[in-house]
Amino acid sequence: MVFCFFLVHEEGCDFWLDRDDLCYFSESTKAILRKFCKCANCGNNIKKDFSPCSCVAKRKKNPRRGLYRITEEQLELILPHLKRDEKRIYSKISGAIRKERLSKAGGYHTNEDIYRIWKLQDGKCYFCWKPLGVSFPELDETPTLPLRELYEIEHLTPISKDGTKWPYNIALACKECNQQKGARTEASFWNLLRKQHGRSWVAKRKALATKNRGAKRKLTNIRKKELERKRQKSCNRGEIGNRIGKRKS
Repeated sequence: MVFCFFLVHEEGCDFWLDRDDLCYFSESTKAILRKFCKCANCGNNIKKDFSPCSCVAKRKKNPRRGLYRITEEQLELILPHLKRDEKRIYSKISGAIRKERLSKAGGYHTNEDIYRIWKLQDGKCYFCWKPLGVSFPELDETPTLPLRELYEIEHLTPISKDGTKWPYNIALACKECNQQKGARTEASFWNLLRKQHGRSWVAKRKALATKNRGAKRKLTNIRKKELERKRQKSCNRGEIGNRIGKRKS
């Protein structure tokens, strides 16, 4: 991670820079470091490849690590670049972790399920009940998904807390509610909304959101039966293959 610890003193601001961490820096960050950083021991400019100064190499220090000095004014210019890099790396790592959790989570849903849930929610956010976009005509014969930019797929029980990908655990929410909910459970998020908007506001929207749970259970049961049929078919194919193998032998 791009974590630099700065030591501010009377002469300026010192920090260690390890060449192994350069892969985390953007080109703009590298450019501003080259522009301002100087060796904390001899005052020479930083090298283009960020290798330690010759004065450090002579003392047989870590050949991949150098101590550099900047002014407090230059630190104010460098910090925004470092913060952007940290945010980018954090998003990349958290995205990879979520992707891995999703791959391991139980259950599944299809695009048709998302369309049905959209219809059940009347094209509105599961929590705040604001419209998620333009209205769509009846497309029951050929289900077509609304634009992906108009909604977020919300796991009511988060994947990080053993939530599944079955339709019963899926809701469609606006980006504001999705970001605010984060890794909270559905119940804890309703409690948060109750503190923000009051009991009557939450009671009305919760009633609208939860009235279609029976329909979502039916969708989940359909997917579970489909999955069971697929497993049964694969087992039957395996048994047939074993029989054929025995006959040939």
